[in-house]
Amino acid sequence: MLIIFDLDDTLIDTSGSITPTMRRLALEAMQKAGLSVGEKEKILLDQLDAESESGEASIKKFLTILGADPAFAAVGEKVWYGDLPEGVRVEPMPGAAALLKALSKKNELAIVSIGNPDLQRLKIEKAGINSAVFSKIVIVTREDKKPSYQKVMQDLGASPGKTVVCGDRIGRDLRPAKELGCVTVHLLWGRGFHSQGEPQDVDFTIRSLQEIEGIVEQYYE
Repeated sequence: MLIIFDLDDTLIDTSGSITPTMRRLALEAMQKAGLSVGEKEKILLDQLDAESESGEASIKKFLTILGADPAFAAVGEKVWYGDLPEGVRVEPMPGAAALLKALSKKNELAIVSIGNPDLQRLKIEKAGINSAVFSKIVIVTREDKKPSYQKVMQDLGASPGKTVVCGDRIGRDLRPAKELGCVTVHLLWGRGFHSQGEPQDVDFTIRSLQEIEGIVEQYYE
């Protein structure tokens, strides 16, 4: 089997370890740019982000509620999705290292992630994830993952029916895979709890990364 993982909130606990720091820094940047906020507004942004599918969506909704200039969004997003500050912790998902080591003994593993390539690879390193267990690590800046899924399957000689794709966001991670005929696994973690999508795009829903072992076993010949 080929197992393709997303990175953020799938192999890395981005929402739990990175996001709180980046959200605070983004708000501080918008304040420095002239946005007037107090403690009440800071709490509001935290609350909005806890139920949002992305930091970008959180900022835009936050500014709309405040009636603030939407131009502040570009300032906040630049920091939120920018370089990791010195000392920020990057935590792997619970049990990720052991799981990946076990899965790699019988399967091909790959990562397909959207973001800044240098930043995403730095996250993998800081999280202590062994990149050697992956046959392919693909980081793309465009939102459509379908071409990357196709390329990884082609390069590794895997058919869609023997490919499992695991991610937290239905529309971005799983729908493109389902359209190709892959087996899709929705991980309910972080942003994944609020991911919007169609039920037919998801074959399995899990709350723990370890559950993927049992799913993969079903597809062995």
